[in-house]
Amino acid sequence: PIGIFSLEMSKEELVDRLLVAQADIDAWKLKTGRLDDQDFLKISDAMGVLAEAPIYIDDTPGLSIFEMRTKARRLMAEHGIDMIVVDYLQLAQGRTKDNRVQEVGEISQGLKNLARELKVPVIALAQLSRAVESRGEKIPQLSDLRESGCLTGDTKVYLPDLGMYTTMQELASLKKYPRVLALNQDTWKLESAQITNAFSTGVKTVYKLKTQLGKVIEATANHQFLTIDGWKRLDQLKMGQHIVLPRKLPSDATATMSNDELALLGHLIGDGCTLPRHVLQYTTREMDLAQEVVKLTESVFKNTIKPRINGERKWFQVYLPSTERLTHGKHNPIASWLEKLKIFGLRSYQKFVPIEVFAQPNESIQVFLQHLWVTDGCIKFSENHHPAVYYSSSSSQLAHDVQALLLRLGIISRISAVKQDSGLDQYHVKISGHDDIEQFIHQIGTVGKRRTAILAKIKTYVHDKKANTNRDIIPADIWKKYIVTAMEAQHISHRSFQSMLGNMYSGSSLFKANLSRVRALKAGQIVSSPEVISLAQSDVYWDQVVSVTLSGEKEVFDLTVAQHSNFVANNIVVHNSIEQDADVVMFLFRKDDDIREAVTLKIAKHRNGGLED
Repeated sequence: PIGIFSLEMSKEELVDRLLVAQADIDAWKLKTGRLDDQDFLKISDAMGVLAEAPIYIDDTPGLSIFEMRTKARRLMAEHGIDMIVVDYLQLAQGRTKDNRVQEVGEISQGLKNLARELKVPVIALAQLSRAVESRGEKIPQLSDLRESGCLTGDTKVYLPDLGMYTTMQELASLKKYPRVLALNQDTWKLESAQITNAFSTGVKTVYKLKTQLGKVIEATANHQFLTIDGWKRLDQLKMGQHIVLPRKLPSDATATMSNDELALLGHLIGDGCTLPRHVLQYTTREMDLAQEVVKLTESVFKNTIKPRINGERKWFQVYLPSTERLTHGKHNPIASWLEKLKIFGLRSYQKFVPIEVFAQPNESIQVFLQHLWVTDGCIKFSENHHPAVYYSSSSSQLAHDVQALLLRLGIISRISAVKQDSGLDQYHVKISGHDDIEQFIHQIGTVGKRRTAILAKIKTYVHDKKANTNRDIIPADIWKKYIVTAMEAQHISHRSFQSMLGNMYSGSSLFKANLSRVRALKAGQIVSSPEVISLAQSDVYWDQVVSVTLSGEKEVFDLTVAQHSNFVANNIVVHNSIEQDADVVMFLFRKDDDIREAVTLKIAKHRNGGLED
């Protein structure tokens, strides 16, 4: 006895399929009535076989997994069924309607529980993605079952327990997966979540998405990003549309480096010469900074380094020779230290922040950034202009690392490429928002007499100025999605609402503007909308898409993340993959469309272990 839940075809259509399959005749002949005598004999025999076959068909459309479970129990009690077939997985319905990943995961888990409860196999048919048709060898693979896209192997995934990043490719090689940072869409808060699977999905065409803040990520066209209207595929995003980024990266990292080590490292990464076969030295225009480096070096390396300051034209050179004689087996202690951190011998455009710095707590990162900023950073102020606070580097990687470290402290910054008439292009990490400059002053600050005086003036200037509310916003779609709907439900007129909001009445034009977080909170409280209040107090920053360009063919990877079905990658909130709960996954396909009889069966997954081709 077999139970079939046919969610796509009616029972009449399914019986026709069973009939022609059993009779081994052309389905088109039955559909058009062009049957010869031999076909009638075959159908007559097939009807006899099927009439006695204990096949029970339920063709209720849009059946939920819970209704399916109830009907399957009844079938088992009345007929003792031996197998259940579901056609097909993506047409079943779960309870979670607003998150497709969670819904399909709920359905597949429900089918697995049903199989275990009734102790019968459950075969669920499933649609594949169209990606299989574009490949040279049209052989399905597990990634074709999943309803989300993929990211390139060098995409950086944030690990909140460690405060650092690892790549998608590195995660796919691990046997034990770490926890990642994910967004709880019920509360709009960032939380730690467990990776349950990480895997390569082959070589695919990828596109580079860039945001207004300079965040960059490479993904397949069907990878999804979170907008105010829910998850959208990359190829559905429009220029200027807002997507979700974390506004701060929480971390449970513990200190493994001293503040003096981090301060010295900041100076050497910025203005140090650490090339092989070259004397180790630090260059600055300011004597007090040269003296600071001498003090830090003596603290970190004790009696093994004897720093000295030489005045050369407009510069001060701090030479960092070893106190011991160096041979082939003995190196300068500073060189050995930088080699362990993997930053020795780098040119300016190759520089980056060592992973060990990311693994430090926020207080330590503040120290590192404070001393890095006095090298190639700018803190400038004049009465006729806005404050200028930015870090400049010819290394794109170093700029993005600085931006990521600022995000650890809850400081939003923007990266822009600055063309140079001669030499390498520069990448500026600019801090310009009122609140962000205040955060920079209070959390990072500076060293040296000149910069300390300038920062004090900026502090006074910022304190007396109001923040620009057009910078940190919630997209205007929130009006229609939540606020106007709540107004109508509570019979609040537009005029009354705008009066309570503290606005002059402006008709419907108000509802076309983005909202500041302060205004969104007030609006949410007026209309008693928990969704708007959560968004106003959320852990996310809404950044605009500025470009999507073709990158080419690359190997891509994906993750499956428990509970929240998303994770933070390249400091953008991205969708995760749907990992089916099936014990066995089989594919039926034709290697050659011209040979209709040659159908190949491929077992792609088995619960008892890996499979050889």
